[in-house]
Amino acid sequence: MKKLSRSEFITLSIMLFGLFFGAGNLIFPPLLGNQAGDKTLISLLAFSITAVIFPVMGVIAVSKADGLQNLASRVSPLFSLIFTPLIYLAVGPGITLPRAGSVPFEMAVAPYIPSDFPILMARIIYTFTFFLIAYMLCIKPNQLLKRTGKYLTPLLIGLIILLLLEFCL
Repeated sequence: MKKLSRSEFITLSIMLFGLFFGAGNLIFPPLLGNQAGDKTLISLLAFSITAVIFPVMGVIAVSKADGLQNLASRVSPLFSLIFTPLIYLAVGPGITLPRAGSVPFEMAVAPYIPSDFPILMARIIYTFTFFLIAYMLCIKPNQLLKRTGKYLTPLLIGLIILLLLEFCL
């Protein structure tokens, strides 16, 4: 395994933050804190374990095993043959892709569409454009780390800071 330079480590860490951070990580913690009452500290600890530590441990386990298939084959070759594609299908087209296309549309685009414009047409245009941009960003996998870690995630962090400043002011 290649030892990462400090710059590569920081870029990779920022990229992983951007990949794991989602709307649930922005919306759920304040709701959790509000509903936890005097149990806020324990709920924050439990949320941190499940939303931060577990995903990071998963990335470490997969990278140390040199891939998910190698990790799964430690159970058995048959398990690896079935488990690995199921995980990729569930995480990719089963959960992430539909959610990645529908949630931003419903939250950021749909409220601003004129009532006389067909919502289905707007959804198709938005989804096509969204996934075309995503495809263009990912077409060269060797550039994904650079694009995500150096450009997109810092932009995401900046937008989160702007959102927080708007709520604080």
